[in-house]
Amino acid sequence: MNSDTINWAARHDPICSKIYKGCICSDELPPLTDNSAWIINLNPRNSEISDNSHWVYLRTYSKKHKQYYAVDYLCSGGGNIHDSHFIANTVLAYSSNVYNLPFPLQSAKNEVTNCGSYSLLFLLLNSRGLTGKYISKFFFTEGKEPTVARDIMVCHIVYTLFDIKGISFLSTISDRSFLKKVKIAQKQAKKKKRKSINKQ
Repeated sequence: MNSDTINWAARHDPICSKIYKGCICSDELPPLTDNSAWIINLNPRNSEISDNSHWVYLRTYSKKHKQYYAVDYLCSGGGNIHDSHFIANTVLAYSSNVYNLPFPLQSAKNEVTNCGSYSLLFLLLNSRGLTGKYISKFFFTEGKEPTVARDIMVCHIVYTLFDIKGISFLSTISDRSFLKKVKIAQKQAKKKKRKSINKQ
């Protein structure tokens, strides 16, 4: 899914458009303001689009609302704000109170995954009052391996609800290499944690 499709879909939904500020590259993220949402490509603007192109969803809330995290960073591949130093620096200048999805949603086994569709789904649900924590708890099950069927279902839901026509939801940017990198990093973190526990 490209930025034109994402922008068209997000801006044509009357509720999403109230919080949606744009679809941008990681190095274009402006200083954060309350109650705003962006869909961000992890690649900087000056890089060539490559196989690690990956879309993530970022939402800020009013810092006055104590029941929420100040920022939702929702990466369907299970990444966090530190996957891009541009994003990390901008987000942490706003707040360190950040919610990340606790597990990956996309399947790394699939040749074609659609992080853009996941990001639009997050925007759709989030703009209607559901926080990132609520979305992960009630819409996705932790502990089960992400499946290609889930990816296809999310794409179909998003393309239907946003009335995206003219392109197949299966002809999307593959971000498989990014998902593999995240999975390797998560395995390394688990091994490191186990070694730390065993030393105690």
